Amino acid sequence: MHGGWWVRARAAGTALLVLPCNSCVRLGDYSLCQNWRVVLKHVRLFVESKILDLAAVDSCKPGVVLWGEEGGLRWCDRNPRWDRLYGGDPVRLELLAEAVARDLRWLAPRYKVIAFYVNVKAYRLALQRASEETGVDLLDLGPPKPSPLSYNKHARELPVVLQRLMEGAGFKSVARAVSERHRSTAVPMARPASEPAPGLNSSL
Repeated sequence: MHGGWWVRARAAGTALLVLPCNSCVRLGDYSLCQNWRVVLKHVRLFVESKILDLAAVDSCKPGVVLWGEEGGLRWCDRNPRWDRLYGGDPVRLELLAEAVARDLRWLAPRYKVIAFYVNVKAYRLALQRASEETGVDLLDLGPPKPSPLSYNKHARELPVVLQRLMEGAGFKSVARAVSERHRSTAVPMARPASEPAPGLNSSL
């Protein structure tokens, strides 16, 4: 088994959606920040139906952190902005890509589909390089532009895209049932870990 608190064994969903980390890692819950809240608003029913798991690329680990396992990173809030951390340090970027590749090798056998919705340049590059290195297919769901506006706007398209992915993975009836129940309203949702926490803002 892959060692470490960040990927403890659990029953996996059909698909994994990877998002950017955020500053709410310091509160022990990514979903408290805006960039996760806007996605959860649209994919909540897929998660509640246990056919979709969420994870983050996180510079603090570094690597991929499953939602509910970020509590061990409360000590860290490392901003992944290109101009502050990765743009002038290709070695750091390469180390991130290698860490993501390591985690992908462990995660890939557990999921029919792995996709990412990421607007952070360094994270997109790390995911793409890790996919090439490992041969694990990663589906790029956007957004088309790195701005928060584009990220928030195109998050509403995720339910339709995920339904198609689920159907392609052979879970047509489940995906359609979830899609039919979908409502674009933000409803509070229990996180998969045992620790509850309060919440707020995000950063690129």
